[in-house]
Amino acid sequence: MRMPNWIGDLVMATPVLSDLRRSFPKASITAMCRSPIADLLKEDKSIDELFCFTKPLNDFVRRQERDIISKIQAGKYDTGILLTNSFSSAWWFWQGKVKRRIGYSAHFRRWAE
Repeated sequence: MRMPNWIGDLVMATPVLSDLRRSFPKASITAMCRSPIADLLKEDKSIDELFCFTKPLNDFVRRQERDIISKIQAGKYDTGILLTNSFSSAWWFWQGKVKRRIGYSAHFRRWAE
């Protein structure tokens, strides 16, 4: 699950984690969150893994994005929930071969048949 980037949005999104855990008790839940706000989720018992990353910076954008996409691919996630409204998050999940991506219909994203 791609968590929001801003502290207030992240705090308001945390109930989604407990709702998912309650609905899917045997699922392996990974929360993907930017550092340093990812620290807020370190003790959350609803998640199995915390995938922390830093925002790609100008000089290292391509390498950092490749690293993020590689880590997503390595996770072999079957479903990705995007709680962000950013194109980059959707792009990373698509490039990371996440089979089912759920999120906002925006930035060239929509349900496809």
